[in-house]
Amino acid sequence: GQLVAIMGPSGCGKTTLIKLLSGWAMPGKVCGTVKVNGENKTPAEMQFITAFVPDQDILHQSLNVREQILFSARLRHAGSRPAHKINCIVDDVLAILQLSNVQDNTFGAAGEGGISSGQRKRVSIGMEVAANPALLILDEPTSGLDAATAQDIVGSLKQMVGVLGMTIVTVIHQPRYSAFTLFDRLHLMDNRGHTTYLGPPQGAANHFQKQGGFPGPAVGENVADWLLDLVSTSEVPEWTGKQSAAASNEASVIFPFFFDVGGHPISCQPQAGSTKGKTGHESRAAVSEALEKKWDETVPEGQKEIDEEMLQKILTACADEKPSSEVVHELFVRMGGTTDGATKDRFVTALVSGTRLSPSDNDDMILSMPSVSPLTQSLVHFHAVVLQTSFSSQYRILLERQLLRSLRSYRQRLFDLFIIVLSAVVMGGTMRNSNMSISNAAMPAKLLQVQLALALLVAVQSLRVFGDEFQFFLRERARGLSTFAFFLSGLTIYAVDLLLAWYVFAEVWYVVARPEMHPQTSRHAFLCVAIVAAGHGVFV
Repeated sequence: GQLVAIMGPSGCGKTTLIKLLSGWAMPGKVCGTVKVNGENKTPAEMQFITAFVPDQDILHQSLNVREQILFSARLRHAGSRPAHKINCIVDDVLAILQLSNVQDNTFGAAGEGGISSGQRKRVSIGMEVAANPALLILDEPTSGLDAATAQDIVGSLKQMVGVLGMTIVTVIHQPRYSAFTLFDRLHLMDNRGHTTYLGPPQGAANHFQKQGGFPGPAVGENVADWLLDLVSTSEVPEWTGKQSAAASNEASVIFPFFFDVGGHPISCQPQAGSTKGKTGHESRAAVSEALEKKWDETVPEGQKEIDEEMLQKILTACADEKPSSEVVHELFVRMGGTTDGATKDRFVTALVSGTRLSPSDNDDMILSMPSVSPLTQSLVHFHAVVLQTSFSSQYRILLERQLLRSLRSYRQRLFDLFIIVLSAVVMGGTMRNSNMSISNAAMPAKLLQVQLALALLVAVQSLRVFGDEFQFFLRERARGLSTFAFFLSGLTIYAVDLLLAWYVFAEVWYVVARPEMHPQTSRHAFLCVAIVAAGHGVFV
């Protein structure tokens, strides 16, 4: 994977570009093609491999850090992974983003169990990282943060590139130089929206000096600031796809491999330089040769098949540490050792076919594993960006989340109930000494006043059901969330509040007003009013 920065002056189209790439928005007329590994991809297809983190943090205020990421992971993986593996995924995301120490904190005010703005941004990122996208796109993740916090965010993104092997593309504004140099690639745009540079950030200044004849940055000046000033005020040439020799200081691209069966680094180093400049196919051949050599050095001559104990010895010979028995067993099963026998060919094929290519700045081939939990390793090859869970699973998870949020906001619900009781007492008290018989001609008007009071209370209460959920719905709907499951889960929880409000109001009013009618009659009338008012409130 690589960490790619998109920079340019305000209004040049950076956000529009990344939204188009992620499939989040299709504003106006769109032309051109998007290719992934040489194949054309439509916006709908890009959504299956791309996760998008907007510039605004869309988070549930009543859930803590772990719950935010956990529910996101459950919605993505519930149909394909057991609960304990999903928890391992969440643990790894928290560890990578340095959120483990605040995982139980909610989003309250500072000093009241809240978290910082930088941590909020990491949670937003973690909710998408839990799906393990092949491409993670972020819109200004450092906006509004101080320089030190922004540096930490970029550092976390860089760590994810190395640990998870994903490619990360982010829009960034005027980073400090230490953060600027953490990026592997820089896509620089001018105020017309044209690409003026695409390459390693360390070579950008030299490129404009050699190709455009521009004076370089002053001594001590931040190169990122200099580049933005240059493309904002000067007519710089468009990028032609060629970089000046003086600017070409990017390390040669080689292909380290990662396979998804362990929790320890496993290194098989072919002869130095044997893979440099080779294609992916030739590099795999070099790794296969190295694995065969390790087999020959460890397995007794003439032995055609091995057991798990011998497999562990081979992996130990390749590794910095002895792999766990769980790792060995998973690889042994993949090799077909439990059925057809674990041969050399199956050993090499299982490792090489379970790897994926990723650029690095080393000269040797390194077969290694990210330092995350063993159970999460299969996530490396499993992308769950678009929700694939069934309607029933989505409804169950969303219902659980809504119930948890409802229980956390019990103070608001108690206050609503207090207002209901107070209104019923006031309305009943004003009618207590009046003629409340059915024969009274003024009775319908009095009942209408009570019903209007109940309708207003219920309507105001129902406005909160989805009023603060719109941004959450848009974010999750873009990833395949069932609209019906989302609204049905919210209505299920609200139905309990509605029935409680109706029953309390009807009973309190009846006791205080003492009308000359059967209590069942007033209950039915108030229930109809409450349902109609709630329907209008939810619709609004």
